[in-house]
Amino acid sequence: MFNSVAARHTSHLLLIQRSALLRKASVIRFSSSSPTDTKDCSAFHAKTGKKWITAADCLDDHAQVFQSLPNVLGAYIGPNSLEAKLAESVMVAVNSKNNCPYCEGLHGELARMAGVVGYKDLQAAKTVDDCTAIMGDPAVGYARAFANHHRGGNSENENTKKELKTAYQKVVDTHGPEKAKSVEALCWFLAWGSLGGNTVNGVFFEGDRGSFPIIFAIYYAPLFGVIKGINTALAVMPPMPTIFFQGMGVTLTFAGGSWLTPVGLLGMSRKLVT
Repeated sequence: MFNSVAARHTSHLLLIQRSALLRKASVIRFSSSSPTDTKDCSAFHAKTGKKWITAADCLDDHAQVFQSLPNVLGAYIGPNSLEAKLAESVMVAVNSKNNCPYCEGLHGELARMAGVVGYKDLQAAKTVDDCTAIMGDPAVGYARAFANHHRGGNSENENTKKELKTAYQKVVDTHGPEKAKSVEALCWFLAWGSLGGNTVNGVFFEGDRGSFPIIFAIYYAPLFGVIKGINTALAVMPPMPTIFFQGMGVTLTFAGGSWLTPVGLLGMSRKLVT
């Protein structure tokens, strides 16, 4: 009888310990996410930042970015092109929310080379108002509003939708409707790059597993390896003229487009059948 009681007591203690361990694991699992981020399972803020969790969300975003590629190119060359300072500030503002190390290295250095004095403050910005105040341009505030809305825990929040719509209208009022499209396209392009870089890092450095992230990492790892090398070279380069940024923009558009186009077409096909 004594052995039976002791066995039950031991079993009870083991259950308590197991419950405590599960609670601790749950805390660790979500400690890198803010309360609003965990409301939306499509993306969350990991150690490096926002990333894709499901293949469906990844395909949907690729389809959108694929359709935006003409306007991405137009943001760098042509009648609707943006000044290099503004284009790079938009990129950095989106990444101030998404927090991708590849994008921070690439567009942070390009912003420095373009003469953006407050690019480090912009990367560290926390709000739309912060971004707008740092650069004095509503396009930069819109970029942060876009990042707040896209794949965020509050993406369906009416206030966030209103904030995004209001911010975009300010871009239209300041730069005109066609250049506003260029700004929006750059936001989509940076969102693709930042979520992509973080998804790759999730596999290699954070232990993410599953067929989707592993296949994604295998496909995109060479691209982000090249970007890392480019970032190293840019870090020692001086300020450059406008033509350099036009060339970089065209190069990034075609290089990124060559990788994302097959996935974008797959995403568009998915939309047709769902």
